[in-house]
Amino acid sequence: MILRLQYTARDGGVPLRKAASDSLAGDVNATSGARLFSAKHEFAAAWVQFLNSTDPKSATLQLDLSRDRFSYQLRGKTVQIQTVKLYLFLDELVQLSKMQSLLFTLTSPDTTLPQSEFKLDHAETAPPVPYPVMSASVPVPISTDSDNRGLWSLALTRQSIPQALAPDGSKQPPYTLDAKKVRDLLIVCEYAIS
Repeated sequence: MILRLQYTARDGGVPLRKAASDSLAGDVNATSGARLFSAKHEFAAAWVQFLNSTDPKSATLQLDLSRDRFSYQLRGKTVQIQTVKLYLFLDELVQLSKMQSLLFTLTSPDTTLPQSEFKLDHAETAPPVPYPVMSASVPVPISTDSDNRGLWSLALTRQSIPQALAPDGSKQPPYTLDAKKVRDLLIVCEYAIS
C-alpha cells in the first residue's frame, strides 16, 4: 500500500514561533521524564530470541537502554532510571482469567545491585483495550548518583509460562512463548535527570 500525502506548510508567524520556543525551553529544565520502548519493534532481534529461548530455566530479553535511545536533550546529563513499568499485550483470544502470574527478574547495568523480582499480572486498562494486558511496576534499586543507562536484562522464569501462551501442541513445561499469542512487551522507563 502506498499512501501519498501532499500539503502546503504555511508560516504560523511570530505567535507560533514563540510558543514553539517556549515549549522547548521548558523541556530543558525538566527534572524527570519517561521513555516508552516496544520490545517487538525497538529490540526486534532480542525479542525473537526471547520468544524462542532454548534455556530451560529462563527466557531472557536483553534491553539496550543506552544513551542513544533517549532524547538528544539529555546528552551530557545524568539519567537515573527509577521505575520500569511493563505491559505485555496478548492476542485477543487469550483468556487471562485462567492464567497465573508470570515471574520476571530485572537486572540493571550496575551488577552490584540486587536483581528486582516481580510478577506480571492481569491489568485493567483505562480506556479499555480490545485485547488482554498483563502489567507490573518495578522500582529500581539505585546505589549511586551515576547514570544507569546501558544493557539491562529482563528474564522470564520459563516454569511460570502457562500453556495458554505456549505454541499450540506444546505438551509439558517449561514452555516458550508463542509469537502469535504474545503481541508485544511495552517497557516504560521513568527516570530522574540531574
